[in-house]
Amino acid sequence: RVVRADGSIAFPPGDPWHGEQCQRLRAEGVVVQGGRVRGQRAAASLDEQIWGP
Repeated sequence: RVVRADGSIAFPPGDPWHGEQCQRLRAEGVVVQGGRVRGQRAAASLDEQIWGP
């Protein structure tokens, strides 16, 4: 799946891949509202994984 840093789907609304990505994310249990992923935290950076938050 392709999601931008701000949580939005990388494909523009109206593009067939936009709907496909939303469907795939929802099938994995991800909440998608208005073309954005909601309630998900970005994965920890390598520095955070090594040194902590």
